[in-house]
Amino acid sequence: MSFEVIKGGLLEDSTTSIKVFISAHATDTRLMGVTAVHAVWFLPDNDHKRILHQFFYFDSEEFGFDTYKSVLAESLYDAEANEQVKEISDKMMGCLGGKQVEITERELRALVTYYERFTKEHDDIMPEGREEYGFLLENPVELSDPELEKLYDRICEDITCDYQVINYFLMRVAGKDLRVARHISGPGIVMNVLSMIEPAALLRNVISEEITQTMTVDNLESYFNTFTTRRKYMTESLLEAGGLYFLLLSEITVENLKIKSFRKINFFKVSGIEADLITKRPEHITLYETILPPELLLNFDTPLLENSMANDHDNGTVYMIFNRTNDHVKERVFNISNDVLGVYYISSFGEVLVMSSTEEGMEILNEDLKNARIYEYLERTGVYEFDAPVLYSFVESEYPDFAEFIEDFEEENE
Repeated sequence: MSFEVIKGGLLEDSTTSIKVFISAHATDTRLMGVTAVHAVWFLPDNDHKRILHQFFYFDSEEFGFDTYKSVLAESLYDAEANEQVKEISDKMMGCLGGKQVEITERELRALVTYYERFTKEHDDIMPEGREEYGFLLENPVELSDPELEKLYDRICEDITCDYQVINYFLMRVAGKDLRVARHISGPGIVMNVLSMIEPAALLRNVISEEITQTMTVDNLESYFNTFTTRRKYMTESLLEAGGLYFLLLSEITVENLKIKSFRKINFFKVSGIEADLITKRPEHITLYETILPPELLLNFDTPLLENSMANDHDNGTVYMIFNRTNDHVKERVFNISNDVLGVYYISSFGEVLVMSSTEEGMEILNEDLKNARIYEYLERTGVYEFDAPVLYSFVESEYPDFAEFIEDFEEENE
């Protein structure tokens, strides 16, 4: 919890004042199974730190109320605090690929109430900072069904095509997140068809070409003006649950961008090797080397890092760069990894590796790299193309040199 020493020796923090709601914005990524929220409060009893920024990250499949962060500011125009707010927002909200929509104080309280209960029901631990966000739970809020639908209308991405609603529906059914699956489907659909496995991730989904199309009209007067389009599809879905892999074959009917019917045709386990073959993707890698000391590489920064997630490893840091939208869900062939544009790997041994699964992604990342302050000290020493993932094997290895790793890797796989 942040605090400041003020005149008289008192500690001024977020708990030393009542809180007056200013605004809250959530990502419209609920159909992805996650929602991030930024709330802003006025603290009238404080003399200096009078603005509280709160950030919440909610997961609807496993972790519930997953992450909480906050920033105290002197005002809405506090430049130093706003830098921290931007950094947190980029990491928690920007990487989700959605846009931010306004929600009410009541809706914010309802989200916190729901995900606290979800977290407890799944025997998970609430994030630190309860002394700051606990006031939101003092009077739990439950939304009525109409209120919940209105909230979902905003925090769920707009549906624009059949493929999109099918992929999102299967994603939510696999994750046993049926509460929001109902939002994009009609009444009476049996969704709990995967009770034999844990909540699963939809790794890949292949939608068949349209099987049938019918058009119905409500009455003769509307014949020339309105009609209902109903299409039926077959889907083949690769799921991962608890380290095990499964194929789900389904028949789905879509009407007016809503799921009209859903039928499980077959469901069976597949091996990890089979799953790897199904999800196999190429990797394009460009290798740069530098004589800069490792501590200067820590200042690596480019515009696209605003949409990234950083993970530290023994020999360097991986920056996973996310696409700015979730348009990959609109594809007939959905791959969970297509939300990632590519990866930067900054090695502790003076190497910078750029990776993407597409040539277009490589062009974008190599251009983005030119904006890095260290770019003038980088020398491109290799361009590689592989038909299967290689980069993370190198990251997790003890090799300091990528070229040497590839030489040994290719010898072992001859």
